[in-house]
Amino acid sequence: MLVWQSSAYVGEVLVEVGDEVKANTPLMRLDKNRLPVDILQAELNKLDIESKLENLESDTDLQRAQLQSDIATVEKNIRNLQDQKDALTLRVCEEYRITNLQNAYDNALANYEDWPTQARWIAVENARQNLAFCDPQSIADEMNVLDRQLALQEEVLAGYEANLEKKLQTDPTMT
Repeated sequence: MLVWQSSAYVGEVLVEVGDEVKANTPLMRLDKNRLPVDILQAELNKLDIESKLENLESDTDLQRAQLQSDIATVEKNIRNLQDQKDALTLRVCEEYRITNLQNAYDNALANYEDWPTQARWIAVENARQNLAFCDPQSIADEMNVLDRQLALQEEVLAGYEANLEKKLQTDPTMT
């Protein structure tokens, strides 16, 4: 006995009377030009869902790729910050050099105070920068700034890695 859940017109008969068929073998096809509204709507719904699924998978792949790129960028930033810290630890000046730089700064500042010109102000700034290069407190301040930046980058990295792990858990076949 054959039973249909919807009525439609037969477009093509796929078997002949007396042919042997197996379970789930299609016997006929409906006329696609004369399908009822409920079947057309079901077809549209199926296409819409397939399209949304495809877009979702594409968006997820894009998000994963963006997270991987962000992770690589943050890892590079961390390496750069660590290199800067390493360079700071090597930046040590002898006491006589610090004394000479302090004297040069004091002289440049006194000259500027005696006769304030742009050239003398530039000399003061250059002397200040030279002194700051060797000043232990300036080095410590720069190290603290780098430590804070490094901690922030590591926090950002942990967040990106957690987000990527969530994305990978949504589709374990993706690695």
